Amino acid sequence: MNVTACARRLLARTEDFYPQLVRALEKHRGKGLWVHFTDVPKVGIKTNPAHKDPVGVYFFPLDHIADSFDRYHHWAFRKYMFVCRVDASRILDLSSVTAEEADSAIDKIGIAPPESRKGTPGQWLWSTLDEAARSGGEWGAKRGMAFRRLLLRLGYDAVRDPGLGIIHPNEPDQLLALDPGDIEVVEMVETTTRPYDADAYYRDPKYPFRGRSTKPAVEMLKALAGKLGLSAVRVKSHGKGSWGLISEDPDGNRVGLWLEMHTSGSADYVSFRAKFSADWHSGGRQIYEKGEGPGGHGYEFSVRSDYGEVVAPFAEQVKSKMEESPPDDTSYVESPLRAIAEAMGGARVSVSSPVRGTLAKRIGPSELRLSLGFEHPDTSWSAKEPSYSVSGAVALPRSPVGEMSINPSFGQEIEPIPAARVVDDVLGSLPGWIEGVLDRHFPEGDARYDHIRRYTLPVVEFLSAPRGALTASRYHSIHKVFTPHIRGRGR
Repeated sequence: MNVTACARRLLARTEDFYPQLVRALEKHRGKGLWVHFTDVPKVGIKTNPAHKDPVGVYFFPLDHIADSFDRYHHWAFRKYMFVCRVDASRILDLSSVTAEEADSAIDKIGIAPPESRKGTPGQWLWSTLDEAARSGGEWGAKRGMAFRRLLLRLGYDAVRDPGLGIIHPNEPDQLLALDPGDIEVVEMVETTTRPYDADAYYRDPKYPFRGRSTKPAVEMLKALAGKLGLSAVRVKSHGKGSWGLISEDPDGNRVGLWLEMHTSGSADYVSFRAKFSADWHSGGRQIYEKGEGPGGHGYEFSVRSDYGEVVAPFAEQVKSKMEESPPDDTSYVESPLRAIAEAMGGARVSVSSPVRGTLAKRIGPSELRLSLGFEHPDTSWSAKEPSYSVSGAVALPRSPVGEMSINPSFGQEIEPIPAARVVDDVLGSLPGWIEGVLDRHFPEGDARYDHIRRYTLPVVEFLSAPRGALTASRYHSIHKVFTPHIRGRGR
């Protein structure tokens, strides 16, 4: 990947965070359509709304939402967005109503005219109807339903507030449809976002950055890689808002970049925060750098933030650490594992990182599995010198009676082996380790363990053959284990 392109200025966009909604808005732009947000998969009148405004179905102009979606993020946390066509014929347009029309409407329903006529005729008409609904009067119902009946009595089937904020100042441009029969659904869009809930946060895969809305996390990690002079190899979600980017430096050494994405504590659905970390190997040690931002809560950013600016503080922190401990993927396990495999007459060797690897050797119907881990004295809790931890098991064929076979395992109580002795000690000790497991847990004479002993003892006999120690000695006359010469990329 081109590092220069990765390091360019990357400005977050609304469609990065809410792609399914923005795509639908762009598809229907310029057609005179409307959008409605709801938590139920249908468009209809809610008779017990939480607000005081007239009961009906509220819409926003689709083009207005498409142009100003940054102002409507809270609606993106409804479960559904409906794109609709509204064909109302008797519309109260609050921007064009005249003083005479307002007086006529007030006189028609028999309520007292307003003492003060501040603002436009549409404003004082609306406030007068609102006051009448609040006081109850002859309509004596909940305020929203009473308000609705006033509008229906005046002969309207819809109310248009074209940017004046008369119905609600935070939603200045909207349409209230009073008759559901005037509404035609063009498309229903299921969102990938949900309101914040402590349990749903981890349970629901459609919560932001846990489903399809992945671009912000990916772009932020790429921006971080670019600032560090790294090339991206692959990116992957690890669930619960966690993302990882495997990258490489110019020498091919692996560096892992990690990110946790969260909505911010303000819960405005515009602000977010990120927690970064990075890791790499250097000289047989795993280097880990963590950045949590101001106060340990992460780096705060918004939908319109520059990704490069968000990652910059942590990038400088990692650069400083890399100068102290440059990435170096030299393998500390491949040489000894291959020497052990050679002594056994061949085996499969797999290296998962510069300090972790495995060996698998088929011996009759059983398989010996050996894991080797390099322990650097600076990072190990038990190794006092460059050493290796050893663990493993003998994988047995299934028992003929259909029971699950128990695989004799070893290594839990083995002290780290000094690096210079690892091959000799492993080859020389394997038979005793495995036989010790049998004696302690699967003693001879107990019929329950006949199957285990039958297939494990041949492995012990194979490993007890003298050729292993001879081959290992020849290995040590050529190689120095703590000065590895094999470079691996830990794939």
